[in-house]
Amino acid sequence: MDEPPEILKEYRVELIPTEGSATEKRKPGHRTKFGGIPDEIQANSTVLRCPICAKKMRFIGQIDSFDDEFMFMDMGMIYIWYCFDCFQPHATMAY
Repeated sequence: MDEPPEILKEYRVELIPTEGSATEKRKPGHRTKFGGIPDEIQANSTVLRCPICAKKMRFIGQIDSFDDEFMFMDMGMIYIWYCFDCFQPHATMAY
C-alpha cells in the first residue's frame, strides 16, 4: 500500500440497531460498533487493567478495517478501552 494521505478521507458513522443477521455482522467493514463486548478476531481473554489505577478498563467500541486507506494490518480491528475511575483511554489492535 502507498503512503497514507496526510488527511484521511472523512467517514461519518451511522449507528444502527444490531438486528442484522449474525453473518452480516461478522463481515469485514461491518464490525464497527460502540458498547457491548469486543468481537474478537483472535481469542484473547485478557482483562485490560488501567496503567494508572490498575482497575478494570471498560470496552468502549471497535473500529473495523473497511477500505485501502483504513486497512489496519490484514483487515484488523482497533479496540477502544476506557477507565471510568481515572479517565484513562487505551487502544489495542488485533488482525
